Amino acid sequence: MLALARSEGQSIIINGTIEVKVVKWSRSSVRLAIQAPREVTVDRDEIWRKMNPGTPTPLEKAEVERRERFAREGKSGPVPAEEAHTHKLLAPQAGTFYTSAGPAGTPFVAVGGHVEETTIVGCLKAGETTIDLVAGMVGKVQKILVPNGQAVTAGQTLMIFEEPE
Repeated sequence: MLALARSEGQSIIINGTIEVKVVKWSRSSVRLAIQAPREVTVDRDEIWRKMNPGTPTPLEKAEVERRERFAREGKSGPVPAEEAHTHKLLAPQAGTFYTSAGPAGTPFVAVGGHVEETTIVGCLKAGETTIDLVAGMVGKVQKILVPNGQAVTAGQTLMIFEEPE
């Protein structure tokens, strides 16, 4: 992500085809004008999230892909045997991760516990939306990396599962 400081009347150009201009700036808000080709979809984040509940935004998906690519490219040599048969559960978006249904509730899963593809292993609260997170594979819980009630970022690894031998 690139963060820029701009003043009223200034703009940025994206890929030579999209202009984002600061029209008005105040202490509590910024008014932007966006000029883009018709084939480019421009949505407000909160509207996109209402229309696509529980789905990571294209920006969040791109960030996850970027992190995964950098992680792959940063490693040299073969994948260690202990990582060869594992699956990482990534946060689909930023929010608060919960390992149980309530503050004093029983955890959805425990380290060493068996999971099926549809086993609910946690939930993510983002704004008013709660997303149930499922294991996505048959195996067992190897590690729970994020404690109950912790804030997470999109693409952050929450749990690691291992495939049965």
